[in-house]
Amino acid sequence: ERPNNARYHRIVVVTGVTKSTSRHDEIYSEVLGGLAPSAKDDGRLSLATSDEILSGGRKFRDVVFCAPPSGFDDYPAAVRECMDSVWDKDAGGVFVFTSSGSVYGEGETG
Repeated sequence: ERPNNARYHRIVVVTGVTKSTSRHDEIYSEVLGGLAPSAKDDGRLSLATSDEILSGGRKFRDVVFCAPPSGFDDYPAAVRECMDSVWDKDAGGVFVFTSSGSVYGEGETG
């Protein structure tokens, strides 16, 4: 039983999945305010490559898929693979598809 005056918070670890580790230190720094590389021990953010996630069989309750179509030979298949292999749809979470198109400024014709 929880005491009335105790505050409980759900601890959430965000796992970012990338194609390679080449920008992991930069991502840690941007997301955690310049804490890289010690941010790896922070506990709030975890980074892994897609190969690490797929080969480990790890699934996640909530998934945001945000990747450019240009990075895939078959973009719809990549989205489907993420839904089937990474998202734990039975855990009660959500899968959000957002692609990663940039914001475009006004063109010459308005």
